[in-house]
Amino acid sequence: MQWVMPLLLVLLLRLTQVKLRLGKHLALYLWILYN
Repeated sequence: MQWVMPLLLVLLLRLTQVKLRLGKHLALYLWILYN
């Protein structure tokens, strides 16, 4: 069961990176939309 924690950490990190990337694209899209 020792490999479960690092795996969860990696998944969480990936998820955070994906959310940040999506947030950037969304912000850019909204900025273009409203300007």
